Amino acid sequence: MLLKIGSADMPRQYAPKLRCRVIDLIEGGRSVSEVAAMVEPTEQTICNWWNCHLVDTGRKTGTPTIENWDLAQKPGDLLAIEPLQ
Repeated sequence: MLLKIGSADMPRQYAPKLRCRVIDLIEGGRSVSEVAAMVEPTEQTICNWWNCHLVDTGRKTGTPTIENWDLAQKPGDLLAIEPLQ
């Protein structure tokens, strides 16, 4: 079975340039709702992008995107991590 991008089975993928532009618009003072009315991604998607951006730039606590990506790439390695002493 093939999954189409944007189908109910697989999330829609957007160009990184679009995500950067959306973040720039919010940084420039526009609200998430205003930006959502201007571009295709949903308001929820834009909120997710904004929250990730805040974490990645240190303005909100959480695991930065790159660390989440690294962890997702090596799930078996997590089992090999020894506890701190």
